[in-house]
Amino acid sequence: MRVTKLVVFLFCMVLLSGNASAFGMRCGNSLITLGALDYEVLRRCGAPTAIQDIGGIQNRWIYDRGPTHFIAVVHFQNGKLSSIKYYQK
Repeated sequence: MRVTKLVVFLFCMVLLSGNASAFGMRCGNSLITLGALDYEVLRRCGAPTAIQDIGGIQNRWIYDRGPTHFIAVVHFQNGKLSSIKYYQK
């Protein structure tokens, strides 16, 4: 139940806040760029806070990276990273 509330809260925050697109996302010492495979992102960045299946071959992973970072939403299509957007908390 708690995870469901977190997912709904994060999804609402994503919809209501402004965004900024990016070509890469830093995860520790790694830089994830467009075209990366989903298993590479999982290995380098860890498990996302939430995953949204948006139809068959597309999904979004939401990373809440802590109080001093923007929320990162990464979009995959056919298992490849196709966009990264950052949202203010």
